[in-house]
Amino acid sequence: MRVVAWVVGACALWGAGCSTVPNYKDLDLADTAVLPSVEVRHAFAEEGDAGMFVAASTTGAKGSDSGSLGAGEFLSVGGEQLAGPTEWDADFELRLVEFVIGARLPLEPVDFDVAIGIGGVGGVLDLTGDTNTISEELDFVGLVAGLAFEFPLADWLVGRTALDGVVGDEATFTRLDATLRARLFRGCFVELGYGMLSYSRTDLGESDLALRLTGPRVGIVLGL
Repeated sequence: MRVVAWVVGACALWGAGCSTVPNYKDLDLADTAVLPSVEVRHAFAEEGDAGMFVAASTTGAKGSDSGSLGAGEFLSVGGEQLAGPTEWDADFELRLVEFVIGARLPLEPVDFDVAIGIGGVGGVLDLTGDTNTISEELDFVGLVAGLAFEFPLADWLVGRTALDGVVGDEATFTRLDATLRARLFRGCFVELGYGMLSYSRTDLGESDLALRLTGPRVGIVLGL
């Protein structure tokens, strides 16, 4: 009987302790936006040949989302909290600047690009509830790994799919593009298509963050 009483008491204490732990909800934001970009690229080989290249690029956009918290639910970001029940609105911005060195691998009929480098992710999250606003910087610097492949459609036009990932200490950033790249004149290209920017951060003891922007991709590529 003593053993049974001890077990029951331990379970009661455990349940009471768990009831005091805040119920933190994860924050998953998504929106659509035009995703503009600029890339400057220098290849050390003739067009169509295998060789090394260096590139610098930037892209970014803004989005917004909204949601609600029920009674006893919390959002915790950067040490600040929103407590339910409440409605909330979120405005966020995601930006990426990257510098990479890579190699072009022509494998008929597809050309592959592989690249590594350094990426700087910038951004901000403004989360507004009924009683307070949380502002959180999303900046980090990490290692970039990129993979792209192109397939020719005409002398002046190629289809291109590219995936870049930036990995930091606590967060990751992903850029995914599917575009048509058209030559305007020698050394200058325009890109049109569809893309995605995705930010993810896992916080121990707080709300995990997932932010996504998807929409039309418009870009300029300058070859030096």
